[in-house]
Amino acid sequence: MSKIYIDLGAHVGRTVAAALARDFDEVYAFEPNPAALAHSHWERVINDPRLTIVDSAAWIKDGYMPMYREPRIHYECYGDSQGATLVAGKTSGGISYTDGSIEISTIDFPEWINSHTTNGDRVTVKMDIEGAEYIVLPACIEQKALESVSHFYIEFHRDKLEFETGCYRRAQQIENNFRHYCQINDINLEEATH
Repeated sequence: MSKIYIDLGAHVGRTVAAALARDFDEVYAFEPNPAALAHSHWERVINDPRLTIVDSAAWIKDGYMPMYREPRIHYECYGDSQGATLVAGKTSGGISYTDGSIEISTIDFPEWINSHTTNGDRVTVKMDIEGAEYIVLPACIEQKALESVSHFYIEFHRDKLEFETGCYRRAQQIENNFRHYCQINDINLEEATH
């Protein structure tokens, strides 16, 4: 039995550093954005043998796809990214759908978690994947990929996305179904790493 922390949308590594300060046996940090991975916060944790950085996005299949983020000028000025997304229609974070996209790799997260954990493991997941949760969560539930998860921390982005008619209601249903499936919490750095 292992105590595992999985950070989906690890950004610049702050929650990863907090997890490594706890007694997790394994820490997996999923972050596909090269600007976030280049941040100096990672220097504090990069040599910890419990850490595996996965420079791909959690998704529903292995492959490649565009990730939308702020315009290129933002990186030249700030060297960081806020709210990059795989989902077209995100309205927050200054996303540019013409000047900010890059091609990133994706991992079939339901398949990944099923192959990297067992029911005997104690797994904590933090998910902040900027709207992609509405695609990844149903696949996780359908494939019984969260059986070993004991704690799940998530930020839902329903109010930060433009939806076609009927899709907003579908997003609400996904959130409600997921809340019935397992106990979830809003993201809180202290709670997510205990």
